[in-house]
Amino acid sequence: MLGGCHPAEDYRVDCLSARTRMSLQHFARLFWVETGSTLAAYAKDVRTKVARPLLKSGDIAMKQVAGD
Repeated sequence: MLGGCHPAEDYRVDCLSARTRMSLQHFARLFWVETGSTLAAYAKDVRTKVARPLLKSGDIAMKQVAGD
């Protein structure tokens, strides 16, 4: 659902619901129906999937991967 988006972007429900012009509750409910997950859990999973291979490769410092 967040494919093609940058993992460091703001994926809070209030921001995305405003972008889609849906109420917070409606957006959160539709997100759950489509993904089976909350937005926070989904975003964490996406960020973890992006970070894991970067950290394993050792080519990029942890601070860079973390976005600090």
